[in-house]
Amino acid sequence: MDGCTRMSVKELCETDDLATSLVLDPLLGFSTHKMNISPPPEVRRWGNLKETLLRFQRTHDFDATFEALTVGELAGDYFNALGSHRQELLRQHVYRYLSAFLLDSGIRIESCDRYSSETNGAKITSTRHWFVGERVEVLLGCIAEL
Repeated sequence: MDGCTRMSVKELCETDDLATSLVLDPLLGFSTHKMNISPPPEVRRWGNLKETLLRFQRTHDFDATFEALTVGELAGDYFNALGSHRQELLRQHVYRYLSAFLLDSGIRIESCDRYSSETNGAKITSTRHWFVGERVEVLLGCIAEL
């Protein structure tokens, strides 16, 4: 997904918290750092989310994966209550995270325990050769309007 819809700092923090809860946390097996501007819904279905995300790695179906993560009885009414603008922001953000988990992304995001001072950590490793000055597109994010 190219480009980034403009969003405020608050929207970026809330959207990133939701996206990491839906994509990174289930795959890494722990809850990553959140900005906690507004409390996101409690995610109790990590097993189902992980299964959906692993299926995405096989199918590459962004739309079906996003819908499986945010629609249905497990998601409740939370995502419907976000409104169309916030849902679109979340969709774009989730797509960015999902792109990083494709085999051709050139990277792998995985849990690690390198530092004894932290209980849970994550690392990004290269899965291909990168040339000097080459951009790792899946690691480019959004910035908020100030």
